[in-house]
Amino acid sequence: MKGIIKVISILGFVAIIIWYLFIFLSPRDYKKPSKEFYVNDYAGFFSSASKDYLINDASYWFNYTEENSDLGGFQAVVLTYLIENDEDMALYDKTEIYRDWGIGENDMGLLILCFFKENDDLSLSLAGFEMEIGYRAEMYLTPITQRTIYDNVMDSHYNMEVVLVNLYYDYTGEILDKAYNISSSPFDQDEYEDMLINYDGKAYGESVPIDNLTYLFTKNSTFFDKFKPVIIVLVFFFTGGIITIFAGKGGRSGGIGLKRRH
Repeated sequence: MKGIIKVISILGFVAIIIWYLFIFLSPRDYKKPSKEFYVNDYAGFFSSASKDYLINDASYWFNYTEENSDLGGFQAVVLTYLIENDEDMALYDKTEIYRDWGIGENDMGLLILCFFKENDDLSLSLAGFEMEIGYRAEMYLTPITQRTIYDNVMDSHYNMEVVLVNLYYDYTGEILDKAYNISSSPFDQDEYEDMLINYDGKAYGESVPIDNLTYLFTKNSTFFDKFKPVIIVLVFFFTGGIITIFAGKGGRSGGIGLKRRH
């Protein structure tokens, strides 16, 4: 009997190691965040200047609101994808991504999702713009306000990079104003464009999703996801192979958010 238990234990241990190796070696999942988290530019659209601005701005306001408000820390995340046709947008569910990433403390979060297509000259054109808003943040950024800001900003400048950062600025500013009573001055497009031209700060490389094994041990994955192979082996051992396991994730947003196609 002891010999059988030893064999089962060894096989179970080997199975666990193989499982985690499989996860580590599997292709990166572009529905997972990059290590920068606040900017996940998988389309390769934004310059280092914009990445630096967005990362620093979003992380600053998260830390500030987390420390100074009972509402919880507000997080704004920007995500871009390069697509070949409009149907590809359906592959990326903004609500699912928002929930999987756990954006915002106490549901105070905003996800800005941009889709791009490549032109003949290899430049990128905006093909779609979507937003997902946390349950608690919804009352501070209503659908009417979302549309109004979008319509006012979208055709306000020839440089799409400036326009998209302007949208980020106005959407986050609206939530910071209404929820946290933090006012801000209007976005200066000319000043921002000058910053893009004269930027000499940190150079950011290509956005890459964190590897699957690293993501597995972040707080965004469930306990079951982290220790699935261990649990399966233990349940198999103690039930004689009869296994029925269900894993559920709590939702933190309700699918309310602007969607525009170009």
